[in-house]
Amino acid sequence: MRQPQTFEEAMDPILAEMRELMIDRQYKYGPDNISNMGVHGLIVRINDKLSRIKEDHKNCSFLGECTLRDVPDEAREDAWKDLANYGGIIALMLMRGQWGLPLEHVARLEKGQFFKDV
Repeated sequence: MRQPQTFEEAMDPILAEMRELMIDRQYKYGPDNISNMGVHGLIVRINDKLSRIKEDHKNCSFLGECTLRDVPDEAREDAWKDLANYGGIIALMLMRGQWGLPLEHVARLEKGQFFKDV
């Protein structure tokens, strides 16, 4: 795989990964974990992710040695992606009244529009 040569080239696949993870989480858990408590639900989820990241890095010194713990159930980067999604995209969707919209493929299925990418 070719290394990115620009900031934009480096950012694009990360944003795509964050989008994919967020859609997967939304499909698995739905919007209620946040919409039931509004911004407070969002703060709880952000705190959960920060706690996970801090625990993963508790054996790291500032600007020094770092031995990360092994976490078999989830990719280490997922906590960072979740944190960015909660603190950015979901927060903005919540503030704009867009949180809780149906997933595209669910909306298609409800309209009887079946497709093979589900």
